[in-house]
Amino acid sequence: ELLPADWAHELGWIPHDLPAFCRLIVGIRLGPLSRRARSSFPQAHFEVLNPLSVSDGRAALTALLGERSRTLTAQQERTVLASFARHGLPLWLVIAADICEGIRSYDQPPRLPGTVDGLINRLVSDLCRDAHHGQALVRAALGYIAASQYGLSDEELNTALGNDKKLRSDFETRAGQEGQQWHEDVLPPIIWARLRHDLGRYLTEQDLDGKPGNEADQDGVREELGKEAQPQQTGHEQEPVAQVGQVRG
Repeated sequence: ELLPADWAHELGWIPHDLPAFCRLIVGIRLGPLSRRARSSFPQAHFEVLNPLSVSDGRAALTALLGERSRTLTAQQERTVLASFARHGLPLWLVIAADICEGIRSYDQPPRLPGTVDGLINRLVSDLCRDAHHGQALVRAALGYIAASQYGLSDEELNTALGNDKKLRSDFETRAGQEGQQWHEDVLPPIIWARLRHDLGRYLTEQDLDGKPGNEADQDGVREELGKEAQPQQTGHEQEPVAQVGQVRG
């Protein structure tokens, strides 16, 4: 995801000439940026990617779930692929696989939103359920990550969460219901660790200031914090890999 602050949208960083046997592949969504690219490079260098077919989507979904040693029943699979067929975007399948991972064979087929934005909203909503992490923790953690310029270490994020009065009150209420008490300045590290685990592929590690860290993916997660989901364009554009923010730690 290119930010406008450093003029990356001018595409001056893409070389016009490459060394022999070297190839550079850049994915661009349909829109102003793709039009700028087409006016700057030979048309023969462009390839439009069409939506995936349902059969390709079925194979991809099976492979994604197979990595987790999970499968769907025939009825569940048909329902998921019916939503996928609306746009045929690979990113949709990746997120859908995360949601479907917890579905049991006797569960009703999941009726998933047909857009990437809607699916990300569904994913975040599932994480916000009281049976999972609760809305207070998910929104606070993702909010702090999104607000940070270069990310937060696990220690920094745990400190911020522990000083969040609304989250602290929610945590103490939950702990009290289970007959537990917590008097430390920061929340138990396991609270963020569990959420971080469930965010899984949406956090990628990077090095900042010589320290290993994580960079968050998925624009839709940021939008879920305060914006209505926008409808997806039809077609196999380069889907937005959402930038939530960055986490070092």
